Amino acid sequence: MTPWENWVLNTELNRLKSQINIIKQFNYQIDKVPPEISPEQLISLSCQMVCISICGSLEQGLKKTFLDYAQCHSKNENQWVVRLAEKQVKRFKNPAPEQINELVNIFDPHFDKEVEESLDDGELSQAGVKLILKELRSKRINFAHEINDNHVAIIVSDLEKYLEAYETFFRRLRKHFLRA
Repeated sequence: MTPWENWVLNTELNRLKSQINIIKQFNYQIDKVPPEISPEQLISLSCQMVCISICGSLEQGLKKTFLDYAQCHSKNENQWVVRLAEKQVKRFKNPAPEQINELVNIFDPHFDKEVEESLDDGELSQAGVKLILKELRSKRINFAHEINDNHVAIIVSDLEKYLEAYETFFRRLRKHFLRA
């Protein structure tokens, strides 16, 4: 069994994309919402849940990547390396670009510069992946901990932007660590 059999990126991306598509379809059937529920509020709350899900998926994918990499590159006599990696990765929550760089530096210091460049890549909405991932993380924290009571804080196009940044960055990172 390969380390990636239990976590398939395409399956995860399809799950997230289908959540976004459900919200999009609901948006076109807004007249079917019960009158006591604000359609905008319902859509926004749905978007918030998908935002949390996208960030959580990125977090879990990164954890899986680094743990599998440590396990594949440690000999039986070096299980302490795997345990050390597990401790580092378990502390990894709400993936900020700086935290991602720190983990990459631990597992492959030579790849650190390339990761920094890919995070600063401005191809996505002229903002760069780093800024998009920071925004995703910030919104996840706000929504999950109910810091902000603003029900119109996120829209479907934001979700699509977050998912695109996640996919672009994660595929590049995963490809490197699978190859290494």
